[in-house]
Amino acid sequence: MSLELPALVYKDGGDQQRQGGTYSYLLVSTEAELQAALKAGWFEGLLEAIAGGTKDEEPIKPVDSVAVEEDRADNAVVTREELEQKATELGVRFHPQIGDANLLKKIEEAIALL
Repeated sequence: MSLELPALVYKDGGDQQRQGGTYSYLLVSTEAELQAALKAGWFEGLLEAIAGGTKDEEPIKPVDSVAVEEDRADNAVVTREELEQKATELGVRFHPQIGDANLLKKIEEAIALL
């Protein structure tokens, strides 16, 4: 599967509900982040993650977000579309005219509560 960046990668188990279990997702914005995530046990698709993550295996370690940030060569800016997508996924309510900085703050607050 070839992903268009930025993209989400997945792993079985986590705080997101799905039929029959849970999963986790991580936003990757660069090829370096994608490769680091895949090496750390994340998958390009949710079905692939569910099939690849069995309960008998050692738990998959999450990507070290600090290391991923250091790997970012271009310091890509998160787009408005990405902010709105993440806010919707987290159930964060927002007015369409909210500024990007304020929306990001609401997203960070929601993530801190997870």
